[in-house]
Amino acid sequence: MFFEVFCVLCEKKGISVTKATVEMGLSRTIGTKWRKTGAVPNGETLNTIANYFGVTTDYLLGATVEAQFDLLGARLRTWSAKLDFAENDEQRAEAEKEIRLLTAEQERLEAEISENKKTPAPEGERKVSDDDIKFALWGDTSNITDDDLEDVKRYAAFIRERKRRDD
Repeated sequence: MFFEVFCVLCEKKGISVTKATVEMGLSRTIGTKWRKTGAVPNGETLNTIANYFGVTTDYLLGATVEAQFDLLGARLRTWSAKLDFAENDEQRAEAEKEIRLLTAEQERLEAEISENKKTPAPEGERKVSDDDIKFALWGDTSNITDDDLEDVKRYAAFIRERKRRDD
């Protein structure tokens, strides 16, 4: 699944798998390894790839509805090409059947994506958790202490107070 998603992202960006891996500072042949073995990169490499494409690691792993939607789009393009080059009625019928199934699934996912889109909370109702703050500032929160967070909060309070005085 990872490699399929990776290929879809490369296609969207208009570059080859090899060019993408090289631009990220990875081995030229790592894409072949992912394709042949089904291997998934480790956490650090996964983060590098996610940052390069501007997606989440969950998206890369095919764990989001959006990733599933994009994969269906790629499969639809493949089956459309098969339909275009079908040599007989049996191949045409198979391609048409797959296209109908994939289109129905894509429509279902599109509806799910629309339902899941969050509307912003009205002003004053939004609550930001400490975990939200940690993630926004550091991304990887595994080595962030409560003292680090408190230092940031004190600094933010200092800036707020200074702006209040200046106004």
